[in-house]
Amino acid sequence: MTLYLSYPIETKQDNIITSQWSNTDIPVLAVSTDKQKITFFQDEAINISEHDMVKDGIMTSLGWHPSDMILAYGFQDGRVGVWIDEENASYEEKNVHDNKISILKFNNLGNRLVSCDSKGKICVWRFDNKLHKLCIYKQTYQVEEIIFPNFKYDSTE
Repeated sequence: MTLYLSYPIETKQDNIITSQWSNTDIPVLAVSTDKQKITFFQDEAINISEHDMVKDGIMTSLGWHPSDMILAYGFQDGRVGVWIDEENASYEEKNVHDNKISILKFNNLGNRLVSCDSKGKICVWRFDNKLHKLCIYKQTYQVEEIIFPNFKYDSTE
């Protein structure tokens, strides 16, 4: 399913860095701007201003949880953060990446998050409403996409 806005969104002269649609029943668009904030919009470009966040850095990557209103965000300086709507709380992890976060992606179950930076460092996190570093990989190139296969096994064989 692809969903596009038919309405212009208002970012108050801010330049958009990145955006990402949620996977929930009521779609929400998260927009990161060069003014160090994330603004949330409904599908008719209505700002959900009670959720807007201002942070102390430019957020370069966004990734929604597959089923809940949970947003992962990555910074230009390598920090990784998570915002949980139900708790209206966010927190950040600072000691893994040293470079711009280029990709954030939850697995299909939402219990793992993968973060990649612009220098090829990949971190796999366990997610249980907190991030717990599981392992780190280092590539010699920048990762461009992360795909989680959805295997279904037939237990009758």
